[in-house]
Amino acid sequence: MPTPRKTPSAFTLVELLVVIAIIGILVALLLPAVQTAREAARRMQCSSNLKQLGLASHNYHNVFGCFPPGSITEGPCCTQKSRINWAIALLPYIEQQSAFELYDHSVYNEDPANDAVRKTYVAAQICPSDPGGGDLQIPCTGPGGTVARGGLGLEYRTSSYKCVAGCVGSDIPLSAQQGWWDRYTPALPLPREDRRGVLHMVGVLNWRCESLQSVLDGSSNTLMIGEKSTSTRRDMAAFWAYTYLSYAMGHTVEHPLSINNDLASCLTLASEMGVWGGGACCNSWGSFHPGVVQFALADGSARAINQNIDLTILCALSTIHGGEILQMP
Repeated sequence: MPTPRKTPSAFTLVELLVVIAIIGILVALLLPAVQTAREAARRMQCSSNLKQLGLASHNYHNVFGCFPPGSITEGPCCTQKSRINWAIALLPYIEQQSAFELYDHSVYNEDPANDAVRKTYVAAQICPSDPGGGDLQIPCTGPGGTVARGGLGLEYRTSSYKCVAGCVGSDIPLSAQQGWWDRYTPALPLPREDRRGVLHMVGVLNWRCESLQSVLDGSSNTLMIGEKSTSTRRDMAAFWAYTYLSYAMGHTVEHPLSINNDLASCLTLASEMGVWGGGACCNSWGSFHPGVVQFALADGSARAINQNIDLTILCALSTIHGGEILQMP
């Protein structure tokens, strides 16, 4: 008798469609988990960068007996050229000795002699979650800013971090400019002593660098370096080597504009609120980590702070001897 031939088994069309649908569902479930894992890794690297910068500040302190200056500016705001800042001063302590040796301290920051340093890519200054971190941009304002605004139109390397220069409280209206710790404006009131931060402007009015002894609120409760990322207005982003005003420094402003990662929207919101938002938006903090902004503290550690933090508390954490009895949230 002839052996019956076996018909090879195969998927029916319906079975194939079911399998494809199951695979699609599994991929849809997997992608968010992969993205979450990647963001967790980026956030960890960002925290590591801040720790590195915090420890570098302490190594600088061990050598010079104080923390580095937030900036060195020899005259009042806003056309005076500047010299070094905290980020340039820390280069030897984050394995960037060669870049530091290129910086010419005998001339201003905006001098052509310092062009190579201004354009240097410094990995420790870039958060992996910051989509624009490390780009070359011409800042919006100042002596190194755009030619259209009277500056030199110099390219600087963008970054993701600024030092904490101090705090501006809600008792001073944003509708009027005031003297902050990243500038000196003779026609305006001087910033309050009790609202200065760890890394502020020096070089005028006998303002000097701070030491651990002057951080009376406690080094573990005082912010020193924080994230500043923006999805818009890259010409107003953080620039680690640009000493002028709030490009390498930032303030905590006791105002809803103080935490954001979209400068264009921040400026629009300020206009709708009827206030001058330039200072608040430029000095604001922001990141692309969901729900948090990370800071290095004066003790060298790094912490993530909820973006919905009470701004009065954030302001108090930004000063070195305001006398507030607060713990890090």
